[in-house]
Amino acid sequence: MFLTFLYLLVLVLPFLFLLLANSLFQGYFMTNASVCVLCLDGQECDGTTGTETLEISKGYWRHSELSTGVYDCPLVVGCVGGNDTDK
Repeated sequence: MFLTFLYLLVLVLPFLFLLLANSLFQGYFMTNASVCVLCLDGQECDGTTGTETLEISKGYWRHSELSTGVYDCPLVVGCVGGNDTDK
């Protein structure tokens, strides 16, 4: 009985916690100031995203890889998405 409890405590619970933690942060990203922020329209967040790796949707743009603000693109063909600010 004790071994079953120990097995659950050591092997199963940490795995379940990781699954739960990942699902809780879907739709959020972490800023450079370690603040968890809700993704806005034009941002693509999987819960592991930081400011520099924040994916921008096609048709949107941001000033730099350190910017968290995302804007509608005035020339949609010029904003291909991704996290490269040169595109």
